[in-house]
Amino acid sequence: MTHSTDTFESALEAYRQACLLVIDLFQAEADALASGSLDQLKGFAERRKAALVQLEGAQKATRETAPRPISETQRTRIQGVADLIQRAVRLDRQNEQGWLRRQLMPPGMVPNSATRNPARIRSIYGFPGGSKGL
Repeated sequence: MTHSTDTFESALEAYRQACLLVIDLFQAEADALASGSLDQLKGFAERRKAALVQLEGAQKATRETAPRPISETQRTRIQGVADLIQRAVRLDRQNEQGWLRRQLMPPGMVPNSATRNPARIRSIYGFPGGSKGL
């Protein structure tokens, strides 16, 4: 492995870990919403913001260190991270619906559905819009 490949692999792993952190956070939000224990969400907005900043930094580092061309092994690992992102987006959408059902979020605060379209997110990362693999 070359230095740039090692750097990319490290950045991709940091990105994967940041995705898992976001998913854990969104799952905790979903659990609190489902149980009605909204007091469990104290400080959630700050944790969410910090996790998303970390995710954005990891995404940027991954993009900046990505080798050209990308090997099949790397493509598979990238697909795994893209799948985690999709999972986080689905959880976030479910949580938005939970907040709306409890009338704790004004409908105007929910982003336009075009910006939350999974096919659009997949296309940003260069993957086909369908749910099948690469």
